[in-house]
Amino acid sequence: MRRPIETEASVVTPAVSIGVALSGDGATPARLLHDADLAVYEAKALGSGAIEVCTDVLRRASDDRQSVEVELRDAIETDRLRLHFQPIVAAGDERPVSVEALVRWPEGLVPQRTPGDFVAVAERSDLIVQLDRWVIERTIAVLGESETPLGRMGAAASVNLSARHASTRPFAAPILESLDRHAVAPHRLVVELTESALLADVDHVVSQLRQLRDRGVRVAIDDFGTGYTSLSLLHRLPVDTLKLDRAMTAQLARPEVAAVVRLIVDTAHLIGMSVVAEGVETRRQADELVELGVDLLQGFLFAHPMPLADLPAMEPPVGAPRAT
Repeated sequence: MRRPIETEASVVTPAVSIGVALSGDGATPARLLHDADLAVYEAKALGSGAIEVCTDVLRRASDDRQSVEVELRDAIETDRLRLHFQPIVAAGDERPVSVEALVRWPEGLVPQRTPGDFVAVAERSDLIVQLDRWVIERTIAVLGESETPLGRMGAAASVNLSARHASTRPFAAPILESLDRHAVAPHRLVVELTESALLADVDHVVSQLRQLRDRGVRVAIDDFGTGYTSLSLLHRLPVDTLKLDRAMTAQLARPEVAAVVRLIVDTAHLIGMSVVAEGVETRRQADELVELGVDLLQGFLFAHPMPLADLPAMEPPVGAPRAT
């Protein structure tokens, strides 16, 4: 099956993933197909060319995912999730200037779930679109409430847009409608997408992002540096900010990594983008990032994600120069 196939334009080499189900006591055709599907999903996760056999471990994991999906769907529909916010600070004086909104399974909602539990499950289906929309709507509502810390201070908030959501749905119109409904200035919202989300369906995603930026919403590429986007292509993208992948922050002690970070920062600044470093956990990392020219810092060194009421005072951030 991996034998190359010649076409008029090129030679294509197929990649194959195989899931195997074994018959046993009580096995039915439907059960065998279900088990084979579980196994091939696991094989695909391991990369092309893998063969996996369905086991009791895989079945239990599938049952757990289904349970989490049911609980999460109910939590979204009944508005029982909560937002936490992680401050983002200026690289120079480390004053908080904005936040990133993050969804949490609140205490008292049984069973307890970590973001790693339920976000990963949501990303396997269209449930991630519902979760994205819940976070975006609640964040915009908070920005529009004058009695909340973010509302009083006029600060900006970043929200994440999943790859599945970005590539399969028109997302600009609902976001703009929510901003209008809550009377929130568009520049106070930053929409973050990963590099893979941006490139999943380039024409569709870029078109949607341009609609947001035309109204003043800012756009960031999250986890930048994972290898999907060429620096030479950045000037074509409707993006205001690059957020360095936390793996780069963790490896700053390696000279080659520091050199890449400097290249990214210099290139971003040349085309009018700002740069945020995520995952800052030590003073040494913060100092090195400042030396490399990063504009904003985010990480446990400064603050963990926290409830809205616990946020420190912030100054309204100055908008980054617009990319052209």
